[in-house]
Amino acid sequence: MKNNPSFTTMELRHLLQLSAELLSTTDPLDALRSIGAGVSKLFHPGALIIIVASDGRSLGIEFDGAGQRCKLGYHEGLGELAQQLLVKKLESPSGNQSSRDSKYVFGKFPYPFGEGIILVSWPNTVQTQVVSSALAIVQDVAELTGAVMSKFHGQARLERELVDQAQAMVDSSSAHARELDRRNKEEHTLRLLSFTDELTGLSNRRGFFLDAERSFQIAQRQRMNCSVIFADVDNLKLVNDQQGHDIGDQLIRDAAVVLKDSFRKVDVIARLGGDEFAAFTVADDCPDRIVQRLGARLQNFNSVQPARAYDVALSTGIVRCDPDSTMSLADYLLDADKAMYAVKLERRSQKNLRITGK
Repeated sequence: MKNNPSFTTMELRHLLQLSAELLSTTDPLDALRSIGAGVSKLFHPGALIIIVASDGRSLGIEFDGAGQRCKLGYHEGLGELAQQLLVKKLESPSGNQSSRDSKYVFGKFPYPFGEGIILVSWPNTVQTQVVSSALAIVQDVAELTGAVMSKFHGQARLERELVDQAQAMVDSSSAHARELDRRNKEEHTLRLLSFTDELTGLSNRRGFFLDAERSFQIAQRQRMNCSVIFADVDNLKLVNDQQGHDIGDQLIRDAAVVLKDSFRKVDVIARLGGDEFAAFTVADDCPDRIVQRLGARLQNFNSVQPARAYDVALSTGIVRCDPDSTMSLADYLLDADKAMYAVKLERRSQKNLRITGK
């Protein structure tokens, strides 16, 4: 016991008992289990891990403070710390650890086909005296472990355990990756649903403000022409009352098709709810031309849909955004709504929707 000649009688007894067990065992895994139980008896740590590495693979065995084997990774961060210490080339680990209070001690050991480490940790920082004593014990046990592991060079069981654990890690990583991919897809789907109007497939009110606000801010900074359009489906209530809500839903979907066909892919189009739609367009034509284009699309749609029990008609209000103004996107949308309502009042006396029967 060269690392600490002043071991107590009880420590010496436990070390001698552990040495006898290790020298008599014929199985490497039994030897590692004995080491975990033996070290725990010596100074009751919070956790213990033994790692043996060979040819880029490693086998880890983890124990609790009572020396009972745990599932690898049970103590968070313990395995990662042991792996880091194992690959580091520390010339004087005893000097590094015993000079101050610490939460862990370790000892490394070589063996014919690799290298290993014993890492002992406590849940809280312990005093220097305890660290020094524990370090001496762990380093002596590590040297003993290296000698014992040399006996098992080439034994098939350890090799199988290494292979099985490596494969288990690969399988676990693959399963974890698949689970992350599944969750990402579900989150993406849920996000789309939260910003999408189910009836039309357009953006909903939340989606409109998310996308349009981003474009609005860019347009204002770059002083680009942009407009906000508010559209209302005419006579939806009449269609619902006379034809039923299924036909009314079809009218809303048709209005969405016309609006989508009237704007570019870069424009933001949304159904705000009920019979109300909104659009935001950047660097488009002047408002009058937008109205003309929308009217042409409506006329064309109604002419090629003779089987419909209605003609699609929209009342629209359009406002240009002033780059020098402090108005928000919501303010412009409100102004566009007011402009639409004024148009609707003008057209209320006209018959813009033909109902062909119940």
